[in-house]
Amino acid sequence: MKVKSRKTVVVILVVLIAAVVVFSMLGGGIEVEMTECQEGAVSDYYTADGNISCGDNSTVYSLVEGKVLEVCVRENQQVKKGDIIARIDSIDYEYDLAAAKGAYEKASAELELSRMNRMQKVLPQDYLSTVKQEYMAAETASKAAGIQYESSKKLYQSGNISKLEYESSKSAAEQALAAKIQAKSGLDRAESILKKLKTQGFDQDSLNVRFYDLEEEQLLADMGVQESAVKRNQNMVEKCLIRAPKDGTVVKLPIKDAGSVFYGTEVVLIYTAGKAYAEADVLINVAPFLKEGDPVLVTVVRRGTNENYQGRIEQVYD
Repeated sequence: MKVKSRKTVVVILVVLIAAVVVFSMLGGGIEVEMTECQEGAVSDYYTADGNISCGDNSTVYSLVEGKVLEVCVRENQQVKKGDIIARIDSIDYEYDLAAAKGAYEKASAELELSRMNRMQKVLPQDYLSTVKQEYMAAETASKAAGIQYESSKKLYQSGNISKLEYESSKSAAEQALAAKIQAKSGLDRAESILKKLKTQGFDQDSLNVRFYDLEEEQLLADMGVQESAVKRNQNMVEKCLIRAPKDGTVVKLPIKDAGSVFYGTEVVLIYTAGKAYAEADVLINVAPFLKEGDPVLVTVVRRGTNENYQGRIEQVYD
């Protein structure tokens, strides 16, 4: 088998050589041009359809809830970054802010009193008695403010007092209730600490030290919580003034017909003029060869003629 195969190859080679010789004798030579090879960059192009956009649209959404008090701009009006677009009623957030500030100040005052009692070696039982008295006074004040508020509410509904007087009475009742809740929280905290320490079998001196340690620890934690609440509510009050995020033109103003807004309500659409951008989708196997800064030729196809614009790739993204 091997020999037969080798002979076959020899015969085929002989036939091929004979064919070349005959072809040359008949004058059928092939002309060949020689040139020198050089190294260099090879340019390649990729063409894709895309979209051209000029400028940028910014939609502003409400981050608060409340009644729309005032719309400060109109459609097609030019605005600057920071200009007020609309005012939202912030009374609920202002109440929460005042309550948080009051709670922080109350906890701070209790911390100062606790430290003073520690220095003066006031017995926890005596301190607890003082806290109880404070709670009872706060409870009495809250009841009185609540009665006054209910009376003012009826008078306001019947038209006998102004809205300002009614709102003042309501605010006083809410603040008195907050003070009562804060006093009750302080009482419950002190009672809980004292009860826990008594069950652990501390002697009086050790109990005194441990009581004020735990009292201070919890008051500091409470102050941290209230401080965060102050910052959060202050931020919400500020957001009730809805402002333009950038310079531009008001092209859409949905809030003008809204009596109130909720979180996520569309407020305004602002168009900002800017440079033109061309955006196109490319194949996955092409994207790795595209680099930021590469030259681009953008052809705008119009009726009867095309317009060409030079540019560069600014960003390649998924």
